[in-house]
Amino acid sequence: MRTFQLLTVVLVVSLTVAYGQSGSMATEASYDSSLAKHLGADQYGMKKYVMAFLKKGPNRSYDSTRIMEMTTLHKRIEKQSVTDQGR
Repeated sequence: MRTFQLLTVVLVVSLTVAYGQSGSMATEASYDSSLAKHLGADQYGMKKYVMAFLKKGPNRSYDSTRIMEMTTLHKRIEKQSVTDQGR
């Protein structure tokens, strides 16, 4: 088992070094200020995003039938919105 782990480490290191030296992995990225401005990015080409996590709260007053109706309506409205935007 120890020999297998050692061989695996040697193989990974060898492939990493060989691949890195060939230049295939390292590509020079160029900054396009007009594209960044068009996309609404900052001076570094980055945009801010917000991620929210929703969790169930203590107020679960709807029964399963009502929840299914609301979910179906939500999906219908979402689909119509996407269709209207041409996506």
